[in-house]
Amino acid sequence: MAEELLVDKNGKKIFTFSVSDARERGSTDGEVDIIIRSGSKESFEIAEYIDNVGRKTYTNISAVSWHGFYKEINNDTIMPLIRFKRKEETEIELDHLRHPIAIGRNTPYFTMICSLYIPETKKFENCKNITSNDKKKKQIIEVGQETTRLDFFILPSYMDVNRFMNTAVGLLYYFGDITAFDPNKNGEFKPIMTKDLKYKTCKLGKWYVLVKEIIEENMKSREPKLSSNYSLLLHYPNQFEYIFNRSFAYPNTTPISLGEKFTEDYYGFSLRRSFKTPAAQHQKEINGDIYPYLLIGAYKKTK
Repeated sequence: MAEELLVDKNGKKIFTFSVSDARERGSTDGEVDIIIRSGSKESFEIAEYIDNVGRKTYTNISAVSWHGFYKEINNDTIMPLIRFKRKEETEIELDHLRHPIAIGRNTPYFTMICSLYIPETKKFENCKNITSNDKKKKQIIEVGQETTRLDFFILPSYMDVNRFMNTAVGLLYYFGDITAFDPNKNGEFKPIMTKDLKYKTCKLGKWYVLVKEIIEENMKSREPKLSSNYSLLLHYPNQFEYIFNRSFAYPNTTPISLGEKFTEDYYGFSLRRSFKTPAAQHQKEINGDIYPYLLIGAYKKTK
């Protein structure tokens, strides 16, 4: 059964982020199946997807399914994919894009899934009302009247959110803007320049979700097209190299990778090996953990 997080503006249900267990769909690797929907009788005016090649842009998208798992069909391993859907007479699939990330033990970080842009001029009068039943049973984020961006991240079920956010890697999520996860920006670190930055962590089923709420003028100058429309930005799934391969050092100490520092902070021991960007190696077969330097040692230590 899917667990849902709702976004509320003016008492209207304008966005749904739902998570369900991919293993119920025959997953061979990965645990997360995510469905993203616009408000009823609304569509995302613009939906963009970032990868290591560039951006793809779509218009009038009503839903996106973000599948974080591999599946075997006729002895072939099928990669995870993102589906873009448009509601006309019925909901049709407009396009689908394959990607290499199965969210689970191979992704020991908060994966940035999407950013939702809500312009101040958008009233959402035709959307359904948030009900008292919604308030009792579902996670709800209420936004105000300013132009707002909500960033959605999801953590694998085996990770503890409090321990994770108290690591050096966690600081990147607190203070870094979306450029830190963007291959087209080479993972450039830009702090979020706003006095009104809010965070919310909630649990949907087995998974912790982090939502960052940004209200700032700089956001409009960085993404003027998206911020002036009801828009959705889907982020490059393979964010490992932009997080774990960064240098980290205290004053007067030898720099190490942020990945090495993470093993010390989260697992409590030092792993002095170089971290490498994982290859998209799921071609004909699953070859085990794609982050062996981090995970094999860490798992043995924590048992």
